[in-house]
Amino acid sequence: VQVDVHVEGERLVDSRSRQERMDHDLALAMAAADAQPDDFQRKLQRAGALYEAGKLTDAVTDLNQVIEKNATLVTAYHYRARAYARLGKVAEANADLEQFKKLVNDPTHAPCNEAVVGAYLGDDEAAVKRLEEALAANTPAHVCLYHSACALALISEAAPARREDYAKRAIELLRRWSQTQVRGLQVLQTDRELDPLRERDDFRELLESDAVGPKLRQFTCSWTTNADRISQTLFNLSPAEQLARAKEYAALGYRPVAISVSPALGADPLTSASVWQRPIAVKTNR
Repeated sequence: VQVDVHVEGERLVDSRSRQERMDHDLALAMAAADAQPDDFQRKLQRAGALYEAGKLTDAVTDLNQVIEKNATLVTAYHYRARAYARLGKVAEANADLEQFKKLVNDPTHAPCNEAVVGAYLGDDEAAVKRLEEALAANTPAHVCLYHSACALALISEAAPARREDYAKRAIELLRRWSQTQVRGLQVLQTDRELDPLRERDDFRELLESDAVGPKLRQFTCSWTTNADRISQTLFNLSPAEQLARAKEYAALGYRPVAISVSPALGADPLTSASVWQRPIAVKTNR
């Protein structure tokens, strides 16, 4: 596994267009799945890339095969419910959504995915109303703010008539979420669900704001993907914090792949980043 992890003073910006990133991700996923056609994890990755590229029927074909191999894989139902909804298959989308809700571990994901599926099925107003009710019930769950913002970003693209309202609300939630976070804000630069917002001036202003901008300039990391391993990162940590979290990851079976320490931009003299991996434990039905 090739890894490059380092801390640096400038924010890493991906200058590629949305289409260029989708094409790149799809090419990688296709090559990986073709190299190991019996590996359902790689097929799931290909299905996700196909879905993001708008190749919905092909994505469903892959997802059907993945679910046949492992009927408890929540990510497969996540994508297939959305794909069915975008294809106008109401019964299938709702059935997969119900299965997703049964399997998902984080309860804040369920209302967000339900809202996206509802919007794709053409009822964005009711979907957003339910989402706002779930958000109010979960406040001040910070993770709910983020997931709700992602859902609204996708809904803004699915409902052109109310795109501006939904996009503004998504950015408002992201701003509230960012004010609660000490670290982890790099996800704003990489999460595909936020792609509908990236060309907006108010989203760019959020990335450059005092609450977000400095935290984006402390960490960059790249590594090759491997369908047989789970990767985790630790970043924006002092050396003492890094050591404490490292012991937690080691106890969970993770092993370090790379680590970097550098002068920080804030009050702390040093900041650190690391990458950890462990093998995937696949749950199968017997």
